[in-house]
Amino acid sequence: MTADQSLPAWWCGDCDRRTRLAADGRRCARCNPLADRDADPDRRPWCGRCDQRDRMVRDEAGARKCRACHPLGRPPQQWPMHDVPDGYTEQLLACEWLCHISPTLRRIGSDRLRVLLQLWFEAGWTPRDVLYGLDSLPTGEPQIGEVPTAASDPKVTEAYVKRRLRAWLDDDNHPIPAINQQVTANRTKALAAQLAARQDWQRRERLAVPPSRARGAAQARLIASQAAARSLRRRRSADERERAQRTADLATGHEAAERWKELLSGGRPAEPPLPRPRTRPAPDSATS
Repeated sequence: MTADQSLPAWWCGDCDRRTRLAADGRRCARCNPLADRDADPDRRPWCGRCDQRDRMVRDEAGARKCRACHPLGRPPQQWPMHDVPDGYTEQLLACEWLCHISPTLRRIGSDRLRVLLQLWFEAGWTPRDVLYGLDSLPTGEPQIGEVPTAASDPKVTEAYVKRRLRAWLDDDNHPIPAINQQVTANRTKALAAQLAARQDWQRRERLAVPPSRARGAAQARLIASQAAARSLRRRRSADERERAQRTADLATGHEAAERWKELLSGGRPAEPPLPRPRTRPAPDSATS
């Protein structure tokens, strides 16, 4: 886009102020910013060098669209579909691109389409939002009704655009936020809620009582220390019992080893003499 196209077009007073079209339906050469560009593709007369039925040029190189009179032979300047057109010239360029990519809107013409969509563009709608609004309702359901074709009457197509965009008006006949605006607003709200929650958590963390001064933390530390002391006492008692058992087992093993050594060496330890049995004296025969 050049610098002069970005400026708002002034009105000469000899054409229609809204469409900037002259009485013969052509763009005003004095105040229409696109007057120096190609005329409306649907109003281009037959050049005489192509097939009049389909405006196609057929030669040895093949079949191709005629650049002089075919509606799509020379595409207009492309407008970004996600950019909001600001001002008369940008709105006209956006509508010219919409007419190029949409056979249904092509029948209206970019000048008349700009008049129909001016309210929506001023509300922040993009060309992509316009196409979505023509196909879907604000609830997300598809629009019901017949869609005009590229051969329909322009008045029928204008009524189709007005009828479908009427679903996107509020009670005061102002456009409601477009789908992209709604998505952006919801995302902004979600990010704001996350930021508020994070700030609230940080505030609570700053105002929280230190662990050393908390009553619950002190009780927890006391209970933990008592439990640790009981566990240590039980562990020590178990270790002492195990140590005593090992000492007794070692002593028994040493005694058994000593006895086996004496048996294997052939020597027997001196056994104490057995006590002699006590005998009674024999009875005297004389006395008997």
